[in-house]
Amino acid sequence: MAVQSPPTPPETPTQAEPGIDAGVIEEARRRQLRHRVLGAALSVTVLIVGGLILGSSGSGGSGSGGGRHGVVQAPAPGSIPGHSASQLFPGAPASQPNPGGIAHDACFLAPPNRYLPPRSGCVTVRRADLTGNGQTYLVLLYSRLSHTHFSSPGAPASLSKEFMATRAELRVIAPNGVRTTTVLKGGPGAAALLGIANIGKGESEKIFIQVNEISSGSTANVYSLYHHRLTSAGISLGYGGDSGVQAGFSCLPRARVIQRVFIPLGNLLKAPWKETASTFTWHGPRLVKTAQHNYTHQGPPPPGDTRAGTGCFNHATTSISG
Repeated sequence: MAVQSPPTPPETPTQAEPGIDAGVIEEARRRQLRHRVLGAALSVTVLIVGGLILGSSGSGGSGSGGGRHGVVQAPAPGSIPGHSASQLFPGAPASQPNPGGIAHDACFLAPPNRYLPPRSGCVTVRRADLTGNGQTYLVLLYSRLSHTHFSSPGAPASLSKEFMATRAELRVIAPNGVRTTTVLKGGPGAAALLGIANIGKGESEKIFIQVNEISSGSTANVYSLYHHRLTSAGISLGYGGDSGVQAGFSCLPRARVIQRVFIPLGNLLKAPWKETASTFTWHGPRLVKTAQHNYTHQGPPPPGDTRAGTGCFNHATTSISG
C-alpha cells in the first residue's frame, strides 16, 4: 500500500523585510523544504513500523467458545484492534426472536457465527461501553441447544421448530477481540436481557438478565465485567407476581438498588399489604444490603413498584440488527 505524505499547503510569498538580505530569505526557504522532505520520510517510517506492530498483535488465535464460568479467551477472528466502534465486530450475529425462550427453555437454532459457540439459540446482541472508558464491547446472551425439538401438548406448532436449551451463557468481547464467557447462575436453559444499566459515575455498567419466569413472578441476576471477569452481583432480584406476593426493584442515586416485596395481610380486596424494602449498595461488582424497612399500605401496590429496573435503564445501548 502506497503511503503518501500530507499535501503541502501553498506557500505564501515572503516579502523581504527592510534590512534583511534576500540571500538569507532564500536560505530559510531551502531549510524549510529540507524539513518537509525529512518530515514526510519520517511519517512513512512510522506508518510502516505501526503496520508491522498491528500485524503481529492481531495474529492471536480464537477461543474454543466453551461455557466455563468466567473464561477469558483469545481474540476472536475478525476483531480489529484500534478501530472505531463502527468498524468493530464485523459479521456480528443478529438478535433472534425468542417466543419460547425463557418460558419453555426452547430456542430457534441461530446461524453459525464466529462470535458464538456451535448450536446457539435465543441470541440477544448489544454494543455497550461496559467499563466506562469509552471502549465499545460486544455483549452476547445466548443458549446452548440440544438436538431435541421442543414438544408440549397444546403448544403452538411454530414452537416445534425450536430446540431444547441446555444452559444460558453470557459473553462479552472486548475491542481487541478478547472474549470472556460465563454460565448464568441458577441453571436456566434460556434467559432474556432486561437491559444494561449505567448506575453511577465511576461504576462499571451492569448487565441485568431475566433468568426465571413463573406465575408468581420473575427473577433477574446482574453481572459486571470486573477485572476482566464476568462477576455476579451475588443476589437475585424479583419482580412481578400474583395475588399472593408481588415484587419489584429499581435503581436509586448514589449507586443503590432497592428491592420491594409486597404481601397481603388478609382479604385481597380490603386488607392492607406489608411492604419490605431492602436497599443494596454497589461495592465493586457486588450488591451489599445496607438497609431494610417495613411499611404497611392500604390496598395492593402501584404497578410502578412491581416492575423490573425502574430508573435503571436510562442509559441507551446499541442493538445490532444485522
